[in-house]
This record gives sequence, C-alpha cells and structure tokens, in this order.
Amino acid sequence: MTQKERDQQTGRLFINKVKVGDRAYSMWESKFGCRVLEDYYEGKQWVEQDNYSPYVLNLFYSTIGIKEGSLLFSKANFQLSPKPWGMDYQPEVAIQKVTMATDMLNSIVSDKTLNLGPYAKLCLLDSMFRFGLMEVGFSDEWTQNPRANKPIPKMMFDENAEPDEYNDPIEIDPVSHIFIKRILPETFRVSSNYKPTLDAMDWYGYYEWWNRGDITNSDLRNTDDIEPCYVSSDEDIAAPDTGYTERNALKVWHVWCNRTRMKYIIRDEDGMVMYNEPFPRRCVFDLRFAHRTKSWYPIPVTFNWKSPQDEQNETKEQLRATRR
Repeated sequence: MTQKERDQQTGRLFINKVKVGDRAYSMWESKFGCRVLEDYYEGKQWVEQDNYSPYVLNLFYSTIGIKEGSLLFSKANFQLSPKPWGMDYQPEVAIQKVTMATDMLNSIVSDKTLNLGPYAKLCLLDSMFRFGLMEVGFSDEWTQNPRANKPIPKMMFDENAEPDEYNDPIEIDPVSHIFIKRILPETFRVSSNYKPTLDAMDWYGYYEWWNRGDITNSDLRNTDDIEPCYVSSDEDIAAPDTGYTERNALKVWHVWCNRTRMKYIIRDEDGMVMYNEPFPRRCVFDLRFAHRTKSWYPIPVTFNWKSPQDEQNETKEQLRATRR
C-alpha cells in the first residue's frame, strides 16, 4: 500500500467518525435551541410580522453584559509558582526558573497582535449559547497559524496571470509563530463515546473553509488532484462560513486523535489526509459552565433564561395593547 493509499484509508475512517459526531451535535443543538438563543441575544425574540414590531425588553443582552464585567480581564497577567517538590529540593533554583517563566509568559500575552483579549471575550460569549473554544499553538504555516501569511495570487500584480498561479507567502516574524485561535463552536465535533474531558475522548476536531488555490500552493501533501482555483464572478454563491465562492472553497477538518496522539488535516470531500504530525499535549481548551452527566456537550447558560424572557415580553406586549 502506498503512502497516498494509507492517507486515503485513514482520512475516510475519520470522516466516517465525523459524520457520527455530526449527528450527535445536531441532536444536542436542536434539543437546546442554540440558534434560537443566539437570536434572542440579538433581539430577535418574536416571529417576524409585516409592518409591526412587537415589544422586546432584551434581558439576554443586558445580563450577559453584566456577567462579562465580572468574568473577563482588562489586561492578562500571570503569576506562576514552583511545584512543591521543586521548592523543597532547590528553592533558589525553583524561584529563579519560575520568575523567568512568569516574565516570558506575560511578555507573550502582552502582544496585542496575539488578540488574547478579543478572543477571550468571544469565547465567553460562545459559552453563553454553546461552549467556548480556543486553540494555542506554535507554527509558521498558515494552515495552522492564523497570524501567518497566505500565498499571494499573481493576478493581484499581473492581469495576464492564471487564477492558479501564486507567489510564496511573506515570512512572518519568529515571535508571531505563537498563536491563539478562536474556534467556532458550531464547527467543533467530539467522538461519540462520552467522556468528561477532551483528553479522554477518542478524537475531537473542527472544520474550516479554505481556498483551493491556497491549498495547492502550500506545503500540504496530496494536493495534486485538487481542482484548480476559478476566477470569482458576481453571480457566484458564497460558501458558508467563508468569503470564498462555492467553486473555490474546500471544507477541511483539523482532527486530533488521542489513540495515536496524532493531529490530521483532512479534506472533507474525499477523506484525503493532507497533513499529520504527533502532538505531545492538548492545544484545544474549552469553556463550559453547566456540564451534563451523559454528554460532553453542555447545557447552554442562557437555556433557562428563555421562558422568563418570553413571559416578560408577552406581559409588556399585552400592556402595550391595553394602552392602545
């Protein structure tokens, strides 16, 4: 069996697992009405009516705003401490190492281009309706690091260039190899076997939409059979969750397998593995406030707010009708 055939076999195995995870996620999302909870936060709390706007007193928005003030930080600052056995064995060395580690960590998180503050706020907001997720890593490739630059289409400089012709991406500063990425909860899936933590799951992962031209001009393998990139027109339909058109967008999964301790990047359309590497420790971290006993997916914080919100709106709407 060739390497490409092994990649195909491994990728299809995980795509089948992802489809099972999709069904479990869809059942959970439907059960707790996550999309409805997001609409309530945005003030869409009634069925749309022609030429009439029912009364809305948005307690979702105001309550979450109050909670953000007590749960978020204005400026991240870490204070590390030595492990007990380190202090007992060589206290001077332990304190020196911890001081250096504290200074280094605070220096990293103080970089505004890391976007720790904005991503933390979005993760907290995600946890109100689903769950919050953040990935932390180190890489100089755009396929993993959102701070890295992507290949540059030659059409930006030469109108006679072909759509699939690209220049190499601009290299980034070594400091930018460290990255933090917010993961959209609606793109995240876990294995069907219930475990309370991601470390105990068989696998977990999320998907993204990538441009075909970027993929074929990357260091990923098994990209020679990807259809070329097309010139977009005003009539092209945008693919979901991306600014690319449907013809140019490709759905790609990032999957971490705890059994093999390997991370895979897999194409969704044919299950081809384009990248894999071992990972020594987990780099995806979740924020869940209300855990459930038989599922990793939590109870959304705002799930139990919907009925009081509906009652408040209906009461105010009836009073408005009476005044008229």
